[in-house]
Amino acid sequence: MESERLVLRSWTDDDAPALFEIAKDPLVGPPCGWAVHQNEDESLNVIRKILTGNPDEKAFAIERKCDGKIIGNISLHRDTLRKNDRVMALGYYLGSSYRHQGYMHEAAVTLMRFGFEELQLEYISVEHFSFNDDSRKVIERLGFTQTGHIPHFGLSPDGREIDLIIYIMSKDDFFRRQWYIPHS
Repeated sequence: MESERLVLRSWTDDDAPALFEIAKDPLVGPPCGWAVHQNEDESLNVIRKILTGNPDEKAFAIERKCDGKIIGNISLHRDTLRKNDRVMALGYYLGSSYRHQGYMHEAAVTLMRFGFEELQLEYISVEHFSFNDDSRKVIERLGFTQTGHIPHFGLSPDGREIDLIIYIMSKDDFFRRQWYIPHS
């Protein structure tokens, strides 16, 4: 899939060094609920077991067109809070040096359009931990509706107690919006 500045493509084993560059940053994994990667082998295992080896997940490397650099991941995966095959959950992370440039919004709109048009989803959900303001801002900018708040959801990798905030968007709501993808 392509947008103006990005290509969303399948991960390959050759992407392990690029994933490690993103995932070794403590500003990336812990806000999403996973620990910092310690080496490229760990990143390769994540590619094989989660990003390409999980039939319940459609994960894509976010690659910039201008230089071919992988800057993050975006996925649609089984929504474990809902028992409905017409709902998938949006997940994402972006290298910290690529934030606040509109990349995640652009990638999310592209993937959501794919989910609604190609996968025939009726809803897309998304969640974030209460302390993850960057993720909250992306979700709000996309226009999701908050539907729930689970206090004391669990512990973050660094031991903090976390709350989970839950959102959803219908296919109709998505296509009613006037999508503007900003240029860099």
